[in-house]
Amino acid sequence: MFLLFCVPSSAQITVDATEQDSFPLEADLFVGIDSFENVYYAKDNVLYKKQGETTINYTNYQLGNLSSVDILNPLEITLFYDDFNTVVQLDNTLNEINRIDFNNLASFRNLQFATTAINKSLWVFNVDNQLLEVYDFLRRNSVFINQPISQSVIAQTSNYNFCWLMTKDHVYKFNIYGSLINEFPNVQYQWVDEDNGNLVLGNDEGLFYLERNTINPIKIQLDEMQIKQLHLKEESLYIYDGSQVTRFQLKLSKKQ
Repeated sequence: MFLLFCVPSSAQITVDATEQDSFPLEADLFVGIDSFENVYYAKDNVLYKKQGETTINYTNYQLGNLSSVDILNPLEITLFYDDFNTVVQLDNTLNEINRIDFNNLASFRNLQFATTAINKSLWVFNVDNQLLEVYDFLRRNSVFINQPISQSVIAQTSNYNFCWLMTKDHVYKFNIYGSLINEFPNVQYQWVDEDNGNLVLGNDEGLFYLERNTINPIKIQLDEMQIKQLHLKEESLYIYDGSQVTRFQLKLSKKQ
């Protein structure tokens, strides 16, 4: 059971996007920008971190394709290799500091997604039983297991305390204790990213902004453009079109 709190208002909220700057990028995956303005991207299964004029990289071809990269904590970057059901964590110089092979655990888990959670834990989605877990990788156990998700999960995004799962019909928000906080319809969203509890979602009709603790996405006023990946960081939205990354400043305003 969960409660939704709504405050009636006659004001119409709009979200404007103002282009700020851009830079060229040749990548298979644009991961995002961290709090120190470092740029992360992947090319030919190699993860790169660009620090001003310096670029460092991490490669692990033995684990197959790099499925996802989570830079929520730049000191403990979470990489997920779906082919080998393995999570690798890197420090801020892209040196490996932890590796979890979920095939070799006492309780086998077949993961579809793995992202950073709080206190040395991971949000992991077990595709075999359709369960979201908070996995403590120091104690090698799950803090909680929620009720199974009835539909296949197509995307996962998270912060330390909350995790969003996207299915064909819904987007679900869970807290660190395994409780379902809220849900809203998935209107054929193809992209999703999170920052500080706020979401950006996108479909063929455009991009939408969802403020924390709300369930009604607001369309972002933005000219049509090609989107390969997107990244939300504070009040900035980064869009990668396949050849360059463009930064937009988001501004929420209320009109009576």
